[in-house]
Amino acid sequence: MKALLDASSLLLLVKHADATKLADVAKDLTTLDLAAYEAGNAIWKQVHLQKLVTHEEARATHEALIGLLSHLSLVRGEELNQTEAMNLAIRKGIAYYDACYLVASESLELPLATEDRKLAAAKARREVIGWEQVLGDGTSEGDTK
Repeated sequence: MKALLDASSLLLLVKHADATKLADVAKDLTTLDLAAYEAGNAIWKQVHLQKLVTHEEARATHEALIGLLSHLSLVRGEELNQTEAMNLAIRKGIAYYDACYLVASESLELPLATEDRKLAAAKARREVIGWEQVLGDGTSEGDTK
């Protein structure tokens, strides 16, 4: 399934998806360039603040993340309508970077894969799906345009 992934979905794909299945679908997936930084920070938080994973687990997850990102289409910040993203962030009360995912999803006409409930609730007109649906599992959480 073609989709735009946010950092939350990227991390869950890396941690839980079968590597062969992930390799098969990666060509149809897109994310923002900022997702690498956002996901990397989430991994760091799991080690240092939440104490959920070891340094070794974090390193392995980060390596897998970088590997996956090398196979995805990346949307760079300057390719987005950043004014629209800021307006959406202010109007919906969401973080600017989350609004960037919504704007990219809309402009690319792709469903947004996210596990972030606030972001999913703020969706515009595109479908919102979970990480398992990217692999062809599960059902839709949102409506299409």
